Formats: sequence, structure tokens, C-alpha cells
Amino acid sequence: MTDHSNNLSPDAFATFSVCDSVSNQCFNLDHGTVEPRFIMSGVYVALDYNQTLIANVEQQVRSLSPRSLYITARILCKDCGSQFTFSVEEQRHIYEALRFNPQYFPSSCFACRQLRTRTRHLRREYDTRILAALSADQVEQMLSMIDTIDQLQVLQPKLPGKMLMRRQQLRFQTAKLDGSGEQKWSSRSGVSGFSY
Repeated sequence: MTDHSNNLSPDAFATFSVCDSVSNQCFNLDHGTVEPRFIMSGVYVALDYNQTLIANVEQQVRSLSPRSLYITARILCKDCGSQFTFSVEEQRHIYEALRFNPQYFPSSCFACRQLRTRTRHLRREYDTRILAALSADQVEQMLSMIDTIDQLQVLQPKLPGKMLMRRQQLRFQTAKLDGSGEQKWSSRSGVSGFSY
């Protein structure tokens, strides 16, 4: 068994009075009900004991260490470095309604999680539609795929070489289908335009 005693500060299991910010009931908490800090070590910047909520352990996923108390935490985002708040209401929703494992703690802010989700969505769209776009005879379908690749490049500047090559191929095909032999093309996503 791992010894976590080195990770604990002197007040890790302190006895104190906490008021539930939703029901306005106050409780005297002893060492058995206060969350041990090593559960969240390395994740949070500060805990706000003025904003607490008594957890319904029965609604949580079975765990060796369920969360008996939700405490608002300020966390440092691992991606952008900014501080964000993980409120007691969010914690109750995540652990009781969505039934996430009580050991889970977000390490990225909402904006960075949204960015990651958007990138994943665009990548899935690229993976499912690229072959159809390359073999299509419709300029709109090709332009849509070019735009998807450009949006991916805005979110993730280092794209695989094959993806960049396919975008070049799509631009060439759109110019060919357009019949002009020369096409000035600009993206809706803000990436600089391209011309042959």
C-alpha cells in the first residue's frame, strides 16, 4: 500500500465546521468526512471551503474513496495555464448525474476541452469524407473538405503531410473542374487564401 503521508499538509484532516451552500445547514466535520488532499494533489491550486456541498455517496459510482463533500476548487489548466473554477454544482452533476468516477478531476479548462472536442470532430469529419471528396465531381464537396482541413490547421498548426498534400490535390481538382485553369481560393476559416 502506498504511503501518502508525505503528500498531506498538517490541516489535511482538520476538524472544522462547514456549511452546505445549497441547504444552508452547517456540519461539524471530523477527519473521517474531510476529503484527503492527496486525492486531488497536483491538480488544484486552492480549495474554497466557504463553497461546499454535502455529496450523496449513494448516487456516485462505487469507489474505494467516494466524495463525501464537494468543495469548490480553483485549478490550473494543463493546456493553457489559466486558472478555472470547478464548482460544487459541477462536481455534483459530474459525480452523481453523469456518474464519473470520484477519482476524476478535470485538468483542462472548459475552453481547452471545447477546443479538443472541436478538433476531434473535425478530424472525424476529415477521416470519413476525404476519399469521397477526392473522387467527387462536385466542387462544393471539395471546397467543404478544403475548409475542414483549413479549420483543422487553425486549431492544430502541425498537420500531417498527407493531409496537406490532399488539400493541395483538392485545390487542383476544383480549379480543373471550374474550367478556368486558375483559381483564387480563400477559406472561410480565416486561413490565408491560395492561388495557382
